[in-house]
Amino acid sequence: MRFLRFLADTYNNSSLSNFMRKKRFYFFRELLNSLEKPIKILDVGGTQKFWEMAEFYSEGDVKITLLNIEEQLVTLPNFNYIKGSATNMKFFEDKSYDVFFSNSVIEHLTSFSEQAKMSGEILRVGKR
Repeated sequence: MRFLRFLADTYNNSSLSNFMRKKRFYFFRELLNSLEKPIKILDVGGTQKFWEMAEFYSEGDVKITLLNIEEQLVTLPNFNYIKGSATNMKFFEDKSYDVFFSNSVIEHLTSFSEQAKMSGEILRVGKR
């Protein structure tokens, strides 16, 4: 059991979970490299810690807004936090973010209707 816990430990840099996350994140970086700078990213459900673990935290020409129902600690100058819901982003204008990012949020929504609301907001607020 301890071995399985180690494999899935997102806070351990040598875990399989972290290795796979970094591998997936490589493709995300490639997408960002193809875009004109500066880039505005809206991360729904995100944390600054996630970006730090992905070793993507000091990109000066990339601004990341964390939208989360739980308050988030933000200590880096290119991050900011807004309290809010994935299903109602009324305070954001249409296509106001270059990239919409979300890691493991949609499965926490309680119904297909809530998931559809989030999907609609993704399409409205994000350009990609």
